[in-house]
Amino acid sequence: MTKKSLFLIGLLVVLAGIYVVYFTDWWKPKHIHIASTVRANLLARQQPGNDAEPPYTISFSLGQEYGVTAIEVVPAADYAQDPKTHRLWHLTAEAAPAPVKGFIYGANLPGLNSYVAGTPPYPLAPNVEYKIIVHAGRLQGEHNFTITPQTPVNAE
Repeated sequence: MTKKSLFLIGLLVVLAGIYVVYFTDWWKPKHIHIASTVRANLLARQQPGNDAEPPYTISFSLGQEYGVTAIEVVPAADYAQDPKTHRLWHLTAEAAPAPVKGFIYGANLPGLNSYVAGTPPYPLAPNVEYKIIVHAGRLQGEHNFTITPQTPVNAE
């Protein structure tokens, strides 16, 4: 091989390396994208004094299926000061979890159990910012959400 050929091959390798580093996401950590939806629970609103049903249903979408290994919900302000703050809802997987694409706050998910056995999820208050942290193996996603009070639906 001539020096010109070696130089062109070297230049091609350097340019390919620059392309991979700056124009692809091969080196960037992958994150789980989480979206939340808060809806009024009409069953709770239709039956005054019904404390068994929470007034809001919070659903989370992950965008694609993940084998979720842990879910944590914490008050965002407390988490900013201390990441080991008390979890309001904490589920962990004991074995290989079933893939899920979405879930509802407080629901039982296949393959996940409460971190502290027998601990139900705490009720969430309106106008408080919360953070949900979802783990799926080495992947992790975080999302802040707030429950905004809604005016009651008139059933007439």
